[in-house]
Amino acid sequence: MSERARGLVSAVLALCWAAFIAWASHQPNPFPHLPEAILTHDKLLHAVAFGVLAGLIRRALRLAPLPPLRALLLAWVLSSGWGLLDEFHQSFIPNRDADPWDLTADALGAAVGAWLAAVGLRRVGSGASIRA
Repeated sequence: MSERARGLVSAVLALCWAAFIAWASHQPNPFPHLPEAILTHDKLLHAVAFGVLAGLIRRALRLAPLPPLRALLLAWVLSSGWGLLDEFHQSFIPNRDADPWDLTADALGAAVGAWLAAVGLRRVGSGASIRA
């Protein structure tokens, strides 16, 4: 698969993931079948969800002629911005609220996800291999 095709796939996946986050945010109880024990770790769920989003955005940004640090920061800003909109949106949903700690978890997860994607892209770009 070409570099351009991988970037386009990542962009489509990022849009789908952002739509999934929006859908889940719009539900009063988005995951009724998950055990309560998992839902008590909602900050971790927020961090993972927005980490995945930032990673996908960072991978999609390989299509843009940006320096790596700028692409990483843009992925973080876009993902954290989506988290801000998500929290604002939840303030209008029954049984949901806007929580600044959720937004903090979103932003921290996005930072880690963007960084991990950048490291992965750098390793792939340098031809790094797990073989000795």
